[in-house]
Amino acid sequence: MLWTVLLCALAGAPQKKDPSKIEYPGPLGLKWGQSPAEVKDALSKRFEFSREGPTDNGAAFTMNFDGQFAGFETDGIEALFMNDRLVGLSVILARGDTVLPSVRWQKIVNQMTEAYGPPTKTNPTPRMPSFSDVVAKSKTAKKDLKDSAASLDGVFGLVKQEWIEDQIRTGAWEPLARWRFKNGIVGMTAVRLDPPDEEGKRTLFVIWTFFDEQKVKTGFASTPRDF
Repeated sequence: MLWTVLLCALAGAPQKKDPSKIEYPGPLGLKWGQSPAEVKDALSKRFEFSREGPTDNGAAFTMNFDGQFAGFETDGIEALFMNDRLVGLSVILARGDTVLPSVRWQKIVNQMTEAYGPPTKTNPTPRMPSFSDVVAKSKTAKKDLKDSAASLDGVFGLVKQEWIEDQIRTGAWEPLARWRFKNGIVGMTAVRLDPPDEEGKRTLFVIWTFFDEQKVKTGFASTPRDF
């Protein structure tokens, strides 16, 4: 009886997802290797077509659309083709969103982790020193002081988030998470920096991309060089 109960419990236990054991078919219902015409036909039913054309170096062909992706407002959705076959899809989340980039990045990480398991590679979020950290170092701190410190940590939650954004701007931390799937597809999300504007300020933005790593590497590596 005991072994029966144990085996039933084990059978019902949730299995930890591992991206290296999952074949990732493609985002938005697309299939890797589809032609530009097939992708345009499929995505035009859900998004507004924007433009298409070769990349600057001529190594690839891109097709751009406007619209929401997985509930996020975007500044564009771009399909990447090499040899007239789909090898990647990238999404840039809207820069003007009121939610901070690092918060949206973490939300994507959480969604991907829930769907496919923990990232194959990630740069963990840095931890800002808190009032509780300072109090914890004191051997004589009383409970009311610890409670006050915890309350202050809560009040300064926004300050902490801005501190994290500054870590990104200064290059002290690069938010990055990658999932490498069994079929060689990579899913990645990161926070990037735009070039400086006229005042020298740089805007943070979130990118979410899926690509066939080997085909993309091979395609760009085979591009003729001028020197």
